[in-house]
Amino acid sequence: MVKCHDKLILVARVEGSGMTAKSMSEFEFVLSLGNKLGEYVDEWIAVAGNKIVARGLSAKEVFDKAKEISPSKTPFIMKVPADKVMVL
Repeated sequence: MVKCHDKLILVARVEGSGMTAKSMSEFEFVLSLGNKLGEYVDEWIAVAGNKIVARGLSAKEVFDKAKEISPSKTPFIMKVPADKVMVL
């Protein structure tokens, strides 16, 4: 869904990371998970270092958990949509 894509870009910009090579790498990691994202549907996830480091029901909760786990990294945060297909 294009709307979901817009949200992903917005979240990355809010966190101040922009779409750098690092965040693109994490974004690509999320895309590579395919059906494995099914267990995170309608939840927020945080990715740092190509690993899902936190999950939860709010972006703030997930960001706080991710910063506890990886304080030196800026996590890539997104909400996993319920739809099976994302058009990017």
